Amino acid sequence: MADPPTLPPAPRRIEWRLDDLDLERAGRWSLVASGVAMAGCVVLAFRHLQAGAVDWSAPGVALGVTLVIVGSALSLVIHEAAHGLVIALCGVRPVFGWGKMGGAVPYLYAGAPGHRFTRGQFLAVGWAPTVLVNAMLLWLVAAFPWGVWLVIPTVVHVSGCVGDWMMMSVLGRQPRGTVVEDTRAGMTLHRP
Repeated sequence: MADPPTLPPAPRRIEWRLDDLDLERAGRWSLVASGVAMAGCVVLAFRHLQAGAVDWSAPGVALGVTLVIVGSALSLVIHEAAHGLVIALCGVRPVFGWGKMGGAVPYLYAGAPGHRFTRGQFLAVGWAPTVLVNAMLLWLVAAFPWGVWLVIPTVVHVSGCVGDWMMMSVLGRQPRGTVVEDTRAGMTLHRP
């Protein structure tokens, strides 16, 4: 009797690139996350609106619209700075830049191309902006009357976190002992 065929071993090296992102799934996550962020921000900002503390004069609205535009762009820069901070805390010098996903969609990145992180270190790098930047934005919305103008930048930032969440979900399913090599366009997983 012949031996049954054996299955090939699981790959030890897995390349994951932003271009591998399931855009339909990312879009659904983004809509849900944006809706939750919007609802949370409105609840936090409601007391300022109810108290009449928001300046609705023409100069106040002009300043608010400026804060929406600048805050949205700045939230994405601070997002990458949060990644860079944790990379630096891991003892590695971060690199910052921009790229195009699928050759069309621009994105900013912070990374340490070629460096290998432990699974735990890379999870910390990936989750840092979600925790740190969103906490800061939510605090500003709740603490200051002008924070109502940060509702849209908060929603923009939460939506921008979705790519990180999807990367972290891939990494979270890897076995302990997996080492992660950071690349400009994603990550390479080196499984034990």
